[in-house]
Amino acid sequence: MKLKSGQIPTDDQFKKASALLVFGSDLGAIDEIAKKTVHFFETSDSLMELIEINTEKLKKTPSLFWDEVNAYSMLSHQRVIYYKNVPDSFVDELRVFLKDEHPDTFLLMSSSTLKTSAALCKEACNSDKVLAVGCYPQEAAGVKQTILSFVNNEGFIIHPDAVVFLTQSLGADKAVTMGELEKLKTYMGKEKQITLKDVQACIGNEALSNMEELIISAMIGNGRLVQKNLKLLLQENVNPVTIISAFIRKTQQIIQIISKRDAGTPLDTAISSTPPYIPFTVMTAFKDILQKWPMQQLETLLSLLMQTDKDLKSNLPPQTILNQTLLRITNAGKNLNRTRF
Repeated sequence: MKLKSGQIPTDDQFKKASALLVFGSDLGAIDEIAKKTVHFFETSDSLMELIEINTEKLKKTPSLFWDEVNAYSMLSHQRVIYYKNVPDSFVDELRVFLKDEHPDTFLLMSSSTLKTSAALCKEACNSDKVLAVGCYPQEAAGVKQTILSFVNNEGFIIHPDAVVFLTQSLGADKAVTMGELEKLKTYMGKEKQITLKDVQACIGNEALSNMEELIISAMIGNGRLVQKNLKLLLQENVNPVTIISAFIRKTQQIIQIISKRDAGTPLDTAISSTPPYIPFTVMTAFKDILQKWPMQQLETLLSLLMQTDKDLKSNLPPQTILNQTLLRITNAGKNLNRTRF
């Protein structure tokens, strides 16, 4: 059963379902829904057991998934099997899983690479036993609503100019937005009146400017500026994972803008309606990227960045991984339409 984009299932929906698939390009929203799912079952059953599986584990033990599904619990407590980065090929296992009743087992699946046309997504969307939630970067209106909901829930009063600044500055990834709002909450302390000056002091900083220039420089192929801004970011103790995460969000934003433009929206309108805000200082270069990077190559870039994000969380040397990825993107920026990753 397909739910609205980014929608967190209700308690009743969880109780009636056997599985949940959460997918899309908004990594923060995927993580939020996955955590809310686990929390629901934890609060429903104090003995709830979480079993995490992945493709690598299944390669080593092909029967692992069914071993866990068929494991008998003497205490009859709830089991949640969480398959992260689930591949489309898992659709066959899902179909078999849904044929029988598994009252004590809930299957949670997540993926940042599956598209709505994937067999697994279609199966989940068309099944009454599966909840399917697509998670995609928020439009400006969605970012604004997230801000206002947070402010209201925390008992703050915010000036309209501060809302505009936050809406333009924060990323479309919901988890990043929430992280920045939590930082603002800490910054405000006991003060409940949020002004434009407050959010500029808290959210607007030099590191964000360096990050923006690094990403734009890489995509236009300016290696000198890439290395200059990379050095500044590392001096400010910005780690490689944060840099790649920012690059992922920027690529998602560019894909959204191009999709709107290709659907008939004027370019300037598409840019202004797709947060975060693009500084005037890099606007010319940003528009050049929108004109020269084809959608197919942007999707390849996004896949490269997501793989780099995974590699950075492994035991491999992060600085080497980051430099290799930035070099590949910078070379692609130089050649644009002719280079493949």
